Amino acid sequence: MNCVKVFGTEVSGSKFLIDLLKLNTSGARILDHEMGYKHGIPLDVKEIQQWFKTEKRPDQELMRIMRSLGKGELHPYPVIIIKNPYLWYKNMSNHRGKKNFNFDREFEIYNSSYNIYKDLIENSKKRYGGLYAKGLYVKYEDILKHPASEISKISTHCSLRMKLDKDFVMPTHINAREKKFYLEGPPWKIDEIKLINIQTRVDWNLMEYYGYELINVEKAYNNSHYIRRISK
Repeated sequence: MNCVKVFGTEVSGSKFLIDLLKLNTSGARILDHEMGYKHGIPLDVKEIQQWFKTEKRPDQELMRIMRSLGKGELHPYPVIIIKNPYLWYKNMSNHRGKKNFNFDREFEIYNSSYNIYKDLIENSKKRYGGLYAKGLYVKYEDILKHPASEISKISTHCSLRMKLDKDFVMPTHINAREKKFYLEGPPWKIDEIKLINIQTRVDWNLMEYYGYELINVEKAYNNSHYIRRISK
């Protein structure tokens, strides 16, 4: 028995990743909000057991997973999804409503969450009672650009099987227009003041770990053909 637990902040693309894994892989239970909130912090075994008590109708597979966790026989693979902080702001401000978006509060959550996820990736054996297997992270933008290869990378790491008997399947909620917008590069229709607000609140040492860097705001606005990607 095997299982994968996806983590990521709100509007990070976690649903997109979960759908891709369910559509194109087999050999493991892909956990959404099972065993804890996917947008929250990882839980240890005791916390997961407390969560399980709130499940009204757990299926047989989930019950087997819980028994294996309790015996220390199963170690879920954590897969972290991250979206670059500029696009994350764009989506999150729409999600919250621009009038309700608080830069300090929202980016404190963003930085804190990905610090916790970084620690989970690097120290899985030392954290949460050694519950989790070695994790990895994927970038939302990379999945959009190369979905099959990114899912194949996750499959190899997490001991999943790609469904090779059929063509790779994309979720229907991602369209060509949205994909083009995400991949076209800065400034993503974000005004200059908001770009600076983002840049002063993001932990860029942390973002370097995930492969992101500051954009040159002046260059992004002075050159309409500016095509440098936020991803390295």
